[in-house]
Amino acid sequence: MKKRSVLFRCTGAVVIAGMLAGCYAQQPLPREPTYTPASWEPIMGLRTRGGEQISFDEPGRIESGRVVYRVDGTRTSMSLDDIDRLFVGQKTLDKPKTAIFTAVFLAAFAFFFASIRIE
Repeated sequence: MKKRSVLFRCTGAVVIAGMLAGCYAQQPLPREPTYTPASWEPIMGLRTRGGEQISFDEPGRIESGRVVYRVDGTRTSMSLDDIDRLFVGQKTLDKPKTAIFTAVFLAAFAFFFASIRIE
């Protein structure tokens, strides 16, 4: 009886760990150029007042009223006055991927315990 209780507790722990681990996707959200992104929100691109959209090679940052970024390996900057929108990355939980990850992890866990025959 004690072994079964341990099995249920471990299964519950695996499900909770899978949900906490989660599979996240980064989605660019448009923000005003006056928006100050948090340290964990990367600036992924921008749209100029002329309508040109620029995607960065790596996350950009704001320094002294200018957005500093790299495009095609070249470091460039642009004044906030010339920018219409900043595209800031925001992590969102991808629920289908998280559910699949948790199910696979749980199946592997169940297979392991079935192979060592805990009853």
